[in-house]
Amino acid sequence: MGAERHVPFRALRRAFLVHEVRHLTRAANALDRSQSAITRSVLDLERFLGCRLFERRATGMVGTRHADLLFRRVQASLEHLAAADRKLRALTGATGLARRTPHILQLDVSNAVVLAVLAVFDHRDVARAAASLGIAPKSVRKSITAVERQLGTRLFERTPTGAVAPTEAGNVLATHLKRALSELRAGLEELRGADEGISGVIRVGVTPSAGALLVPRAVRLLRRSHPNVVVAVRAGADHDLLSSLRSGDLDLVVGTLDAEDETSEQTATTRLTKDHVEVVARADHPLARGKELSLADLLSLEWALPPRGSPLRRWFSRLLESEGLPEPRPLVETASLTILRGALLESECVGLTTQLECWHELVAQNLLEPLTIPSLARQRVERPLYLNALREAAAFSSPAVDAFLAALVDVAANVGRRPLTSAQRRYTNPIV
Repeated sequence: MGAERHVPFRALRRAFLVHEVRHLTRAANALDRSQSAITRSVLDLERFLGCRLFERRATGMVGTRHADLLFRRVQASLEHLAAADRKLRALTGATGLARRTPHILQLDVSNAVVLAVLAVFDHRDVARAAASLGIAPKSVRKSITAVERQLGTRLFERTPTGAVAPTEAGNVLATHLKRALSELRAGLEELRGADEGISGVIRVGVTPSAGALLVPRAVRLLRRSHPNVVVAVRAGADHDLLSSLRSGDLDLVVGTLDAEDETSEQTATTRLTKDHVEVVARADHPLARGKELSLADLLSLEWALPPRGSPLRRWFSRLLESEGLPEPRPLVETASLTILRGALLESECVGLTTQLECWHELVAQNLLEPLTIPSLARQRVERPLYLNALREAAAFSSPAVDAFLAALVDVAANVGRRPLTSAQRRYTNPIV
């Protein structure tokens, strides 16, 4: 595989048309280019990929198995761009758009143009976008202007603070470009896997409940069977991770999500396991003696709470509302396990977490102790909290993503499902 990060788009577009029409001359005529130019593009793409895409026969150009793998993904990427095209037409009307070629990959553009659009979208600043690409800001501006001219609409505007903000058209184009490039990335990984076995990089978003135990153990399990797969993990809030999933920046999101996100038509959901909400304190806390407590008993204490708007915080708010109790006073609000653990160990506060998020602190290290709260136990039964894995419903899944999802399911099937007593926590391993 070539050293470039992205497949050369111009060569890819030309080779895809050859694959569709199965003939160099017909592809050249359709693109209004010479046959030698199309041939060079095909050869350049094959050198980049390190494999043959076509065999010359008397009847024309026949795609190899590598071509079939790659161009299946190219077709999927074109469908994302077709969706962008429809939305752009609806936003701007036919004027300006009617005279252009329908899809971005059908424009004779270079990598520089597409990457410039995405860099400005991500960085909201031309200078930082240029620095990330290793080129001059003038080149980025030139690329943006070229795309805007072809599309007949503005993609970015300067804000009063001097930042660059995407227009509605810019948001549409960048989001669908990212999803299209995600398909192409997966295609490149499948090509590599066709010769080397399953390989590539999986981009996984993880909420706090899945980050401590479930995902690390799934990564370890995956590594045993597929050592050439790398799992790139991004921790974050559920809404940010879902936004990245829908834009194609992530392949999977694993964690606790709201019911509407679990059942969205945009996502394919795999239920992994049930988690258990806990109110915890440090092991030598005066309340950590196994005594039964009510939530009202704890309201005078300071709390370490998840951020407002997170699924766990909303779950807790519903419990308090059902009990007719006010929100407790937070010492800190955080999604960071490190901050939560530090706050609990360094103060008299209690914290809201889940068993899987704090498994090591509760089990392996015996640093924290769950408090016995009957109303909390009842709510766990009435309104369970689930860990799920979400994928884009419309996207092809790569073999590497499928393998990691299988590892997640395997690990989740062996996670202990009941809260443990203090004695059990010292001797029980959650994974068989």
